Amino acid sequence: MSLRPHLPVLLSVAAAAAAGPSGRPARWPTPSETPTYQAVSVGASHTCAVTTSGEAFCWGSNLYGELGSAAAAERCSLYHGSRTVYPCSSTPLSASGGLTFQSVSAGADYTCGLATDGAAYCWGRNDIGQLGGGSTTERCRVEDSSVPCSAVPVAVAGGLTFRSVDAGCGVTTGDFTYCWGGAGGADTLPGAGPVPVSRRLIFRVVSVGDTHACGLTPRGEAYCWGRNEYGQLGTGSFDTLPQPSPLRVAGAHLFASLSVGANYTCGLTTGGVGFCWGINLLGRQRCTYEIPRTACATTPMRLPGALAFRSVSAGDAYACGVTAGDVALCWGENDSGQLGLGSDSTDRSTTPERVRAALSFRSVSAGRYHTCALTVDGVAYCWGRNSNGQLGSGSMTRSATPVRVSDPR
Repeated sequence: MSLRPHLPVLLSVAAAAAAGPSGRPARWPTPSETPTYQAVSVGASHTCAVTTSGEAFCWGSNLYGELGSAAAAERCSLYHGSRTVYPCSSTPLSASGGLTFQSVSAGADYTCGLATDGAAYCWGRNDIGQLGGGSTTERCRVEDSSVPCSAVPVAVAGGLTFRSVDAGCGVTTGDFTYCWGGAGGADTLPGAGPVPVSRRLIFRVVSVGDTHACGLTPRGEAYCWGRNEYGQLGTGSFDTLPQPSPLRVAGAHLFASLSVGANYTCGLTTGGVGFCWGINLLGRQRCTYEIPRTACATTPMRLPGALAFRSVSAGDAYACGVTAGDVALCWGENDSGQLGLGSDSTDRSTTPERVRAALSFRSVSAGRYHTCALTVDGVAYCWGRNSNGQLGSGSMTRSATPVRVSDPR
């Protein structure tokens, strides 16, 4: 994970929320009810999810207001002995702010959501324009500095109507892709508001990572842009262009979905075959950048085993997927139990291993050190690090196996 305040997340593809004539949901769950979730997204130290009725809930760290709520009553610290003590929540809090959402996408220290009317809103950290150019007057105190932030949803500037949004980028209904706040490694983009990535290419969806981003054309062709020192663009080289110019991923693969991680990318073909490229997880070729012993793959490499995936999510230094048989698998680093193998004594796994749970999963989202997934009936489970309550279990105890997310307060 780089110092840029953004973390990769799974592309959130959700059905429109059931709403009444006013655009408000027909009925949101009360705090005593168990919500049915349609999508979940994991950030660095927080998690957000959207219910089938369109309400957004978040839990975990609220250092920069990334939960979208001022109701977080628990207290966490940056590290042992830190002077910065900040609000956090080990149970879900409503983040909707009166809005009805189709999907949410959690960045490292901020969150973006797509409302049912196509407007994009973001909340949380805003020191480099992560909220999309919307003005904020609130400031969060972190150690000896004061950082712009917002604990309430802020509309992304420009009056754009989006079809899909990943934290920091989105595709409009007019088929243009915009990014903001330096998302996807686009450090040279001027200004903090949405800036078009390409006027030439049409993308169906876009996925944003730590230093790069990728888009998927309607035909299934994958293009990536941003930094490329680990081969994360998948072009067959380590070359990086100075501007966010999308480059075609090598090979003739047509993808149904993409998920961008910290310094790597994973994709699923229309037949459910998984490929990854970039740093370390499956790479054989050695990187030529700062860490020459690190393994990289500059072109897509097929995941081992005869596995058919329904979805895949690239995290910081690990990834997870759900097979066509509703089984969750994870691979990569496991120092905090984020692979869900029942223990963190195994440092890493170079092959997909089954998450230890007798559950049928529909989707999964990999973050920095924790993972969350939805069962086929819309119940949320999380596992891994939990120092900020990001598992949503009602405690700060980490778990190497899935624990059920508590009901909202």
